[in-house]
Amino acid sequence: MIQVYTTYEGQNIIDLALQLYGNPQAFFVLLDDNPTLSLDEEIAAGTKVRYDPDKVDIRDYPLVKYFQNKLPQAVIVKTGN
Repeated sequence: MIQVYTTYEGQNIIDLALQLYGNPQAFFVLLDDNPTLSLDEEIAAGTKVRYDPDKVDIRDYPLVKYFQNKLPQAVIVKTGN
């Protein structure tokens, strides 16, 4: 399902790929879905960017796996009897 993200000042396509898909290498997906965007330029604040969270499976990206492995594991503590 296509969603729309509104950019803020200072963002570029790599930043958006990381934020929306969990991997900066997914920039090509954003460029494909938003032909007016550029790899070389900062995106103007307030730009509406189309993206489809179902298009890219972020679980397959090494950056996501890296952070999942770095997060502390849940610990269950029982109290009382």
